[in-house]
Amino acid sequence: MLMGFVSKKNKKILEANENLRTLKRESNALKKELGSLKEVIENLTDGVIIVNKALEVIFINKASRSIFEVTSKNQNLTALVNNSSISDLAKLALLGKTKGQKVEISYPCSKSLEIKTKPIKDSAGGINAAVLIITDTTAIEALAGIKKDFIANVSHELRTPISTISALMQALMSGAKDEKKDREKFLADISNEIERLSLLSRDILDLNKIESDKVQDKEAVDLSRLLKSTVKDHDLQAKNKAIDITLKIKSKDPTIMADFQQLSIAFSNLIDNSIKYTKENGQVTVELTDNNSSINIKISDNGIGIPSKDIPRIFERFYRVGKDRAKKSGGTGLGLSITKHAIENHKGKIEVKSSLGKGSEFIVTLPRS
Repeated sequence: MLMGFVSKKNKKILEANENLRTLKRESNALKKELGSLKEVIENLTDGVIIVNKALEVIFINKASRSIFEVTSKNQNLTALVNNSSISDLAKLALLGKTKGQKVEISYPCSKSLEIKTKPIKDSAGGINAAVLIITDTTAIEALAGIKKDFIANVSHELRTPISTISALMQALMSGAKDEKKDREKFLADISNEIERLSLLSRDILDLNKIESDKVQDKEAVDLSRLLKSTVKDHDLQAKNKAIDITLKIKSKDPTIMADFQQLSIAFSNLIDNSIKYTKENGQVTVELTDNNSSINIKISDNGIGIPSKDIPRIFERFYRVGKDRAKKSGGTGLGLSITKHAIENHKGKIEVKSSLGKGSEFIVTLPRS
């Protein structure tokens, strides 16, 4: 009987040990799953912050640390985000109220954020923590602003020549057509406005194509031949102002893999600008040099130059340096923006140096690989 009792006791001990081993295995598996889940949350593109009832941060992922530019994980939420709106959203979540809200922050730098909050309940249904999901919408908001400004600018640029053509046509129909001098002047003005519309349409199409095409089909492009062809295309424009345009090739191997059309448009815009803003009997020089890693193209002139305050903005769409200057030279205000996009599509860069009244230099650097 004693042996039977011992046998039963040993069996229970064995069963208990087996249960303990099972619990340990399940616990280890759960820890592993939690570790994997934590790693996933840590590497989400959206920010995740979990706070307790005292608004102490008990978890903050990498995206959140980047958004608020913090390194420490153990902080109070209010001190970490330095924004009362975000703290208030967390407090509402701790009261059981789920809410989403757009928030603008100014520290550590200006950003647009979309915050969503949710209470975290325990097994008894009580709320002991809250989670904040943070999406940085700064880039999206900026793109929306650019799109809005672009549409407004295009509308304005289209409205002006259309209104002018309409007014001139009304004048012609009202009797101006009967006077030869007036008729010829009005028709010439209409022709100029139609040319302006044509240039604007072409530049908008070029900009759209260059922005959307990220140079997928490259070919071997000999930049010396491309520049020779582009300079030749502008010979008449230069001769009409008695401008001496010179091409200097100082490269033994000026060939790179590139989109010929995009680079052709880019260099055509730069040479066209140099001629436009150089006075009669001036000088425009196009110089091609290279080194082991890159090819450099410098387009310089002794023209009217660019005010230093305008240089940071000249590559913006529709930006023009002075109304009088823009009116005299024509153009759409898109040329340099198109050029910058084309160069950057090739992993290159464009710089400008200019002195008012002395001239400008545009330096393009294109990597060989």
